[in-house]
Amino acid sequence: MNNYSDLSDLSELNRHIDDLRIRMEERLKANRERFNVFSTLLNAGDEVRLHTRFLHELLNPLGTHDCGRLFLDLFWSTLSENPPVDHDDEPIDPISLPGLESGPKWQVWREATRGDLGRIDLLMECAQRRVAIENKIWALEQPSQIARYHTYCKECGPDSIVMYLTLDGKKSCSHQGMPYFRISYCIHILSWLERCLQASYAWAPVNQVLQQYHRLVERLTGKTLERTEMNAIETFIRNHPSIITNAAAINTAVENLKHQQRESFGKKLLESLKSKIPSARFRPKMGKKDSFADDFNPGVVFDHCFGQGDQSLSVEIWIEHHARRDLIIGIESKWKKESTSKLAGGIFSSMRKILTEKETDPTTYCHNQKTWHGTHWPLGWRILVSDFLYADEDKAKNFDDSDLQSTINGIVEGAMKFLEDINSVYQQACKLTIDGDQ
Repeated sequence: MNNYSDLSDLSELNRHIDDLRIRMEERLKANRERFNVFSTLLNAGDEVRLHTRFLHELLNPLGTHDCGRLFLDLFWSTLSENPPVDHDDEPIDPISLPGLESGPKWQVWREATRGDLGRIDLLMECAQRRVAIENKIWALEQPSQIARYHTYCKECGPDSIVMYLTLDGKKSCSHQGMPYFRISYCIHILSWLERCLQASYAWAPVNQVLQQYHRLVERLTGKTLERTEMNAIETFIRNHPSIITNAAAINTAVENLKHQQRESFGKKLLESLKSKIPSARFRPKMGKKDSFADDFNPGVVFDHCFGQGDQSLSVEIWIEHHARRDLIIGIESKWKKESTSKLAGGIFSSMRKILTEKETDPTTYCHNQKTWHGTHWPLGWRILVSDFLYADEDKAKNFDDSDLQSTINGIVEGAMKFLEDINSVYQQACKLTIDGDQ
């Protein structure tokens, strides 16, 4: 891209797409189609509480949809006609997929805990076959996650498989050479949902919910424009081939800008924490090995890490408090379940009851599922995720410096409030100990 003509073509294409989006938004508003119960109640990208739960309900023959195996069979037929591909882009042999015979009784589990192998998002079991599905919207993988699930599935028999479900069908980085197959929301789930819609047209309650979920997935996968609108965009690009030539450079530039934006966020957050809590010590984490056990001195320690991950910049800040050696609170830009256990192990140790019973602490923690349901903790977690780092394209485009500073202020205020609470509890505990000794 080195001349004015190329830039002019891109500018005209942007104006064209913006105009189409405006008209699409007007149409949705006129038809009352903008309302969506899923995104109203939960974050649109909440893979655990929204997507995994809903997919499980549809796939489960015993689900409250009362359609039996209908949606499960449609899922198998969708994969049979559009086979998943393995790590090397080779399609799965349709024979390897479960058949549509009515004999076997499938059991479908959600967040299935299988010993030390971890929790499998969706697990389908039938006779001598297991199908494990790891569902990832924006989260990163745990170490050896797909490899561990493969180990578990193969214990049942050679016909068992592991599938990796993402928005765009990307490759896994935790398979460690073990075979697995990729499926995507943008192709397989949307196609399956369209079949479910056709099959359930006579059952209004089920069909209407499916329509809303279908629209939500379209939004997440960037497929909100109608086919006629996409035809217009494709025609424009066909008439301006330089756009295709420069597509790779454009994508690289966009990713670089995202990286710069997140890096700026992390640095400004650290600066704000340092100015508000000057007595704290700050030290970078140099790798995955925790540095919490090193150089221990009384006080507050912020461990931070700014690194480039698979999908986005990782912004991690861990807070260690002298009052409790095992009390560590973290802020990070991605949801890693190995971090969840660290957070849970820190907060919910011997101080668990004190913290969870405090009315000022909005966090709730489900011990059975081991998941967070808080709105602000740990230290602005939801603020970080929903307002900035995982904002959709429209939000990211409109996220200005004032929004950025507001997010940072919220996190810093949360950190200060948390430390005040811990100091208060610690001082009370010390006083009780002294009084008891007397």
